Amino acid sequence: MAAAEVRYAVADPSTPPPGLYAMLCAAFDEPPYENVPALMAKRLAAWPDFARSNGFRVVTAHRGSELVGVCFGFVDVLGTADEPALWAGLYERLRAAPFHDELRGAEIVEFATARAVRGRDVGQRLVDTLLDGRPGWLLAESTAPAYGWYLRHGWRVLGPPHDATAYVVLARDATVER
Repeated sequence: MAAAEVRYAVADPSTPPPGLYAMLCAAFDEPPYENVPALMAKRLAAWPDFARSNGFRVVTAHRGSELVGVCFGFVDVLGTADEPALWAGLYERLRAAPFHDELRGAEIVEFATARAVRGRDVGQRLVDTLLDGRPGWLLAESTAPAYGWYLRHGWRVLGPPHDATAYVVLARDATVER
């Protein structure tokens, strides 16, 4: 299936897109992730916190009526969005990190594509739509399959968000419109 068969939209951020839980569970059902249903349930339980925050944006990809991709995050600068309880203290640790000046533009909170559309630029279009030409940053698990994708698509490693973590902070510079 070509990426042209997929529809992209900036979605209403007030409620999770229909099918999000199932799509995220399927997308993350691979190592290094564990207890994926509980992890995704926690992520969706934080949605009201996200939706109340300034700059929360959601981009979806659908093939027919099926949700095949999502990218959501904050189009804002570090520390101006309300910090969801899901990761209490994270922003404070990031403000103290030596690379904190590079955390600007949009923060990607979650990004996932269904396996059926991987390798077809669906993920790139989701990310590009969310960032909308801005620089961006995110936390990535360094052992996750997506980690290599980020590095191949112009993301660079800034460092760990704090000591003893498998996560790293990645950043991408602003892009010019295509």
